[in-house]
Amino acid sequence: MRWLDLVTITLTATFAAAAVPIEGQLVRSELLPEFEISPSTRVVLNGGAQTSFVDADGGFYFDNVDDGVHLIEVLSREYYFPKVRVAITGNNMAASMHVDGTNWNSVGPEVKIPLQLSPKVVIDPFMPRPKMTLMSLVMANPMLLMMGGTFALFFFLPKMMEGLDPEELKKMQENRANQPKLEMPDVSESLANWFAPTAPAAAAAAASPAKKK
Repeated sequence: MRWLDLVTITLTATFAAAAVPIEGQLVRSELLPEFEISPSTRVVLNGGAQTSFVDADGGFYFDNVDDGVHLIEVLSREYYFPKVRVAITGNNMAASMHVDGTNWNSVGPEVKIPLQLSPKVVIDPFMPRPKMTLMSLVMANPMLLMMGGTFALFFFLPKMMEGLDPEELKKMQENRANQPKLEMPDVSESLANWFAPTAPAAAAAAASPAKKK
């Protein structure tokens, strides 16, 4: 019995030493001195393996955390908190900042124990409504842009022609007069020729009944 009791006490002491608590607090920072804790703010361990709600003073607590490397995240709708990597070996605990995309085994800037996490950025889920101006309406409408370009050509082209040399203007007029005129095809005539039978086909169609008689 004594041997069994000794083994039980040894195992209990071993498991008690292997599982340690992690505690910390959400505190204000110089960037956000008016930080206020929302009732919906939570702190999660390893993606939700354990969840701790934050009390009025910003404190959080995780009990019986095993040896290994763990990730602590603060879930807040109003503020962004940095993620913390906590490495536990027996009764020794070391914490450091963790950045997404970096190697999990790499150690970032050290974080003091017990943890004190401060928000870095305010999260604004609503985008500001863009201001409506006359220029934004014109630039967003291609039809208005085309109309504006056409009116600009009608207005500036005569001014440009007046500034030309008379000889150059005369040459341009002569070149325009010598250019062949492009005639648009008659659409109705083309459709009629397309659907109407040709002359040989019409003659053959007229002669076939006479042969049968």
